[in-house]
Amino acid sequence: MLLVAPVNDQRCGRSFCDSGGRVVVGRRQSDIRRQVLRPVEHGRPVSFIIMGRGSNNATRPSPDTQISRYPTRTHVLAEWDTPYTQSARGWKRRVEVGRHVYDHCADRCNRDGAVAAISGAGLVMYFGHASDVGLDGYHGIALEEMTLDQPIGVFVSWSCNAIFGRCAFAIRLVQRGLVSAFVGTIDPAARTQDNRALAEISADCLALDNPRTVGDWMVAIDDSVQTHDDAQLVKAWQQFRIVGNPDQPLPRARVSSS
Repeated sequence: MLLVAPVNDQRCGRSFCDSGGRVVVGRRQSDIRRQVLRPVEHGRPVSFIIMGRGSNNATRPSPDTQISRYPTRTHVLAEWDTPYTQSARGWKRRVEVGRHVYDHCADRCNRDGAVAAISGAGLVMYFGHASDVGLDGYHGIALEEMTLDQPIGVFVSWSCNAIFGRCAFAIRLVQRGLVSAFVGTIDPAARTQDNRALAEISADCLALDNPRTVGDWMVAIDDSVQTHDDAQLVKAWQQFRIVGNPDQPLPRARVSSS
């Protein structure tokens, strides 16, 4: 069980999760930026948590509790623009082997309907514009619109930076217990083509490796990216971060018994 020790405002604390990954806990974004430089280091996932005001410590629920709380549903969201809906549905086709992926892209679902649908999901993938305010491209979903009946296990945003900033959308989702683990880039002007390529790699790693946790998934993506002879892709991947619990279970594909 992961126990994160209290830390003061002047430094970051460190702990290790069950998978051997590193979790950095602090109170200031500037401290976290200096401590967490990439999503995977030495073959192990690296994540961070910024504690809210009045928080002295944070604990991760036991794995059994998490698995029962976060069902096996996987969803794709995309803003109502062809490049993004195509990317979302392309990702869906790549991973929909032994698992069903629900399509709630903005061309077929409104904001309230999407938020209701993804409540309690195990994995949510978003393609489109975003910022530290929220999912700007998806009918303008901001923090106050995320009124979930049940928390989301893993949320991945293939967008510009939705993590750091004055509003710190991703950080606050984790602080409020609405999302256990959020994955996204810290690049304020991430290239759509880089995110699309990385998303395709992530889909193949999810489908082929069937990773147990989000941390395992990040390591598989990192390994795959390193095999590509593409310096821009490697650079783009290094801009991604994991906010929250790297041991959060992922929806698993059903494995045939034959």
